[in-house]
Amino acid sequence: MRPPRPPQREIKTLSKDEIGGVLKAARHTDLHLPILVGVTTGIRRSELLGLRWSDVDLEAGYLTINQALERIKGQAKFKSPKTKTSRRTITLPAACVAALREHKARLAEHRLAIGLGCDPEGLVFARPDGSPLGIPYRRPSASS
Repeated sequence: MRPPRPPQREIKTLSKDEIGGVLKAARHTDLHLPILVGVTTGIRRSELLGLRWSDVDLEAGYLTINQALERIKGQAKFKSPKTKTSRRTITLPAACVAALREHKARLAEHRLAIGLGCDPEGLVFARPDGSPLGIPYRRPSASS
């Protein structure tokens, strides 16, 4: 005997006005670009946080979902997408491509300034040291 399936939740999507309001509120924060990519592509938070530059083709204007990032006991763990159909390629709007280009250039400048060098496989949305977002950040101790 199979247990009954829980009822499916209705997915609520934001209206264009609500999306505009969220983007306007986040405009001058570090969350603006992740929100922009999220609302224009529909990717899950875990997929957004697991996105690597090697998954993004800014010339062709698309990104590919190859992994997701999940938090297990405070540790970042990469995993395969949720389902087989979750591994997919998504076309990016022109505004998203332009914003990602600017973001990539700023990241490269920052990494060079702090002596980390270029990281073409690095996460698109990461902390300044390259560690994943969404995971508690521990500052290096003075003795490190």
